[in-house]
Amino acid sequence: VMFLLTSDPHQSRFLFMRATLAATVSYFLTAVARHGMPDMGTFKVMWKAFRGQATQADTRGIFNFAQDDNTHYLFYCPILISCTPSLVLLMPVILSSAVTASQRGKRLADMSVVTRKLSEMTFDKVVAREAQLKQMCGNAEVLILIFMVVELFTPRRNLLFLILYLQLIKVRMLINPDSKAAWTNAAQKCDS
Repeated sequence: VMFLLTSDPHQSRFLFMRATLAATVSYFLTAVARHGMPDMGTFKVMWKAFRGQATQADTRGIFNFAQDDNTHYLFYCPILISCTPSLVLLMPVILSSAVTASQRGKRLADMSVVTRKLSEMTFDKVVAREAQLKQMCGNAEVLILIFMVVELFTPRRNLLFLILYLQLIKVRMLINPDSKAAWTNAAQKCDS
């Protein structure tokens, strides 16, 4: 919120970096909580998979880690560090963080009778709209790419971010159905 209210460009950049680093730490902790901390066995399995010698059972943990949205945003947040601050770039992070925070808040609030009513008024509404919010994340990814291409013609351009973002989007289109649907929808609108 402070990022939006400041008029000083240096403070804006500082607050944008704080938001980005906080999101990175949050996604990292969520990934570790869901998938566990990688150990030497994980790296051995990755080496076997790289050489084509791993079985499907060996790679199940790596596959689950690669399919997780939090993992994708864990890689997205550090590339934001090279960008000029923009609220548009934070939209997928804000939306996915809202869903994750609401799910956690709902679990905590359901532990107590007093806070259960608060959970129904706030967290349940966000959790009920999880599918819509994930669809909005996919649409935000399309918007960011358009934004970055248009920015190439301005002094704010950042070719490094655009290249890294394109690589991330390629992976998201292969794995995430919401991203795939958003890009398919954008392609259909462009074709018509």
